[in-house]
Amino acid sequence: MADTPFGTLLWVAARPVLRLFICITCGYSITRAGFFPAIATRGAVQVVLNITLPSLMFSRASSALDAENDAAFGPLIVIAIIYMAIGFALSLSIKQFFWVPYRFRYGIFVAGGWASSCDITISVMTDIMASLPFDGVHDQDLAVTYVGAFCVIFYLTIFTCGRNLIERDFVGLDAGDGEVHGPWQAKRWKLLMVFSSRAKSVSSSAAGEKYDLEEGAYGDQMCSKDLSPQLSSLEHSQAVSSSASSTIVQHDIPSGRCDETRLYIDAEPHIIPASTDNSSPNQPRPAMRYMNFLGSLSSPVLLSVVVSLIVSRISAVKALFIPNVSGTNIPPAPDGQPPLAFVMDTAAFLGAANSPIGLIILGSALARMSAPRGRWTSLPIGAIGALAVGKQLIMPVLGILICEGFTRIGFIDAEDKVLRFVCIFVSCLPIASTQVILTQACSDTNATDHLAAFLLPQLILMSGVMTVLTAFTLNLLFG
Repeated sequence: MADTPFGTLLWVAARPVLRLFICITCGYSITRAGFFPAIATRGAVQVVLNITLPSLMFSRASSALDAENDAAFGPLIVIAIIYMAIGFALSLSIKQFFWVPYRFRYGIFVAGGWASSCDITISVMTDIMASLPFDGVHDQDLAVTYVGAFCVIFYLTIFTCGRNLIERDFVGLDAGDGEVHGPWQAKRWKLLMVFSSRAKSVSSSAAGEKYDLEEGAYGDQMCSKDLSPQLSSLEHSQAVSSSASSTIVQHDIPSGRCDETRLYIDAEPHIIPASTDNSSPNQPRPAMRYMNFLGSLSSPVLLSVVVSLIVSRISAVKALFIPNVSGTNIPPAPDGQPPLAFVMDTAAFLGAANSPIGLIILGSALARMSAPRGRWTSLPIGAIGALAVGKQLIMPVLGILICEGFTRIGFIDAEDKVLRFVCIFVSCLPIASTQVILTQACSDTNATDHLAAFLLPQLILMSGVMTVLTAFTLNLLFG
């Protein structure tokens, strides 16, 4: 691999990406042609969640897992949590500095925190691991098992926390983009003024004006105390408001030493729905959230991982499914295979359909999204560009730095090339296709215009970024 030209590595990396986009195009085409309606897509999603993905996890993990790679699951879980935290921080920063559509005010956090960790990743891994310098079938099984850890965390969180955030976007009456965009521009201008004044105060302290700085800090504390009764009154007035249309409330705060705080609060728009009573039945109750979380714990994907762990740890049980298990003496079936080898064959047969079906579902979801033709200028270009750059350019760089740092301190095994490749690769994934499906389900009109605008640039960037990142990672691991 050290003598392999980088152009060859690019072709090896581009091949699975091309296959991926061909599958997505097939799903897009049959949906546009009317052969794959929405009800069929929902059925295909259930097939993936309850049949093909659990079968894939069982067939791969049961044979690949052993005591030697147990230590890999700790780093996998930590990496998954770190990537989600970085995504949430990215979304929060974007929402503070760029305007986000009202029907995407919570969806931006889902777009940043979750990514396509299953269908896209498994499709690429099964192709990359099948060729040199990896070890063919064994590394394929190991890579899919490692990706399964990300899948379990993904499905446990997206169908509880993620779904709740998406549902909140569609609670209450809609607020026009102008009603949100206008006050947001004022908010950004006020924030810049606040930051500018803060910078001036810092420079003055550097010049030696320590006394004035301490006096200003004391005045800010007194100001915050004076503001609390007014803010409490404001919250009370919002709770009892029942105006016929959405209203933007601005706060009148007396001038004084609190000018900077007043500027920030004036810039924050408070959009009051016309009626909060109508939206309350749509809000999920806490008991339902707990039930959804418990239901996700009994999902077939998680159960298949648990069963795979049990089978892989008990040699006598593993020998019933897999041949040539050391330390066992299980009589074979008449065909010379283990007695339950047909179960493993069936699971592998069903699991092979997981990646194609998942990518076809993604293409179908893209076909149902309304592309904002001719009105890109009315979209949140700043937020769209920032999220695309963050997930497709900044995240891969951070992923390389984090994974290499963990490798140097020994948290990630330097000899486990498959683990290092998986941990770096999942840092360049776009918005999850599951978010598209959940958004279409939560919206009464299946309106996903804003989500389409956020997703399409990421898919375009992904085709190049994923290829370069894969080639770079191969050179990093084997160069």
